[in-house]
Amino acid sequence: QLTDKLTVGGGFLQYNYDTGIEKMTELYVKGSYADTISIGYYVDKDNSDNTYYDVAIKVPYISVIDLHLNYGKFKNGEDHKGITASKNVGNNVVLSLMAMSMARHGKFMDSAALGIHYNF
Repeated sequence: QLTDKLTVGGGFLQYNYDTGIEKMTELYVKGSYADTISIGYYVDKDNSDNTYYDVAIKVPYISVIDLHLNYGKFKNGEDHKGITASKNVGNNVVLSLMAMSMARHGKFMDSAALGIHYNF
């Protein structure tokens, strides 16, 4: 946390799939301002030409969960839109559900992700 409103972080994500897609590791840097907007930049560890950025904007006036509208774009021009609902359940643990726009076309299992996050 740089200031009381500006946060910057980074790390890595590893994706492991059952079939069809190879395992992948991304390095990322992400920043947020006033817990209302965040911007992230991701790079495939094994292929630096494979990059992605995303922007998430928090939907105001909802107190039960955190709700964000998401937009992301790959270097090749492919883009994604979606929504993320998350809830801090205590002890630095956050549960989340992200659904991309393709989920509404009968492809929910291919276009959604359930997350269990531990923040330290």
